[in-house]
Amino acid sequence: MSGEGGTRLPPAPRDGEPHPAQHNTAPQGFRAQVSFHTKTTASNQLWQTDFTYLKVIGWGWFYLSTVLDDFSRCIIAWKLCTSMAASDVTDTLEMELTASGCSQVRVHQRPHLLSDNGPCYIAGDLAKWLSDNAMDHVRGAPCHPQT
Repeated sequence: MSGEGGTRLPPAPRDGEPHPAQHNTAPQGFRAQVSFHTKTTASNQLWQTDFTYLKVIGWGWFYLSTVLDDFSRCIIAWKLCTSMAASDVTDTLEMELTASGCSQVRVHQRPHLLSDNGPCYIAGDLAKWLSDNAMDHVRGAPCHPQT
C-alpha cells in the first residue's frame, strides 16, 4: 500500500508488537511526553478549550468555541461565534460552569483551563474573568500540541 508521495508504508505489526511508527528515535532531550504530566482522576478537574474554523459558502467564516472535560472526554459546552474574542471564550466557559454545576455549588477547587496561546486565550479580559472565577489557566507550549 502506498502512503503520501508514493512512499511504501511499513508492514502491519503482529499481535503484541509495537507499530514501527511508534518508535521515537529523537534524542532524549527532544522527546515529547507520552501523556500529560498530571492526569485527571475525575470530571471537572481540567477543561480544554479551543476554536475550530468553519467556512460556510455564501456566509463566510464561523468559529466553534468548545470546552471539553479532560477526564470524560466530552464536550460539555460549545458556542458558534462570528469572532474569536476573549468574550466568546468567557461565554462558553459560563455555559460550562452552568452545565457542570460548578456555578451552583461550593467546590473545593475550580477546574483548571488548558488552552493554546491564541490571542483570545492570552487576552487580559480572559485572565481577569478566570481570576474572578477562581480558575487557573495552563497554556500549552508553542508549537507543541501534546502539552
